[in-house]
Amino acid sequence: MLKSALLLGLETTLTNYSNQSITINSGYRTPKVQNVINADVPTDRHVHGDAVDMRAGTQTVYTNQRNAAKQALACVEPVDPNNPKLQHDYNHTHADWRAIDHESWNGECPARW
Repeated sequence: MLKSALLLGLETTLTNYSNQSITINSGYRTPKVQNVINADVPTDRHVHGDAVDMRAGTQTVYTNQRNAAKQALACVEPVDPNNPKLQHDYNHTHADWRAIDHESWNGECPARW
């Protein structure tokens, strides 16, 4: 289950990323899989079919992917060394297109995203 907003967003992100290769670590998740991965966030955007995690690995790759996705109107989870929930050592770039997926969201990105 992938929303059209995600597919268009990924295509635009790829273009904005100079058509460099992007590896998707995670896309759509069933509620059961989401519960195993992170039971604290049962309504994660992956469950809605409008989110992906792109493999980053370094701060530079994360920043470049983040910029490319934000130019494609994505909400991008920040890395915050002072917040344990946002510390993931730049191993992935979470991007979602909730702000343009009007079937399940009709709003804005969270503050600081």
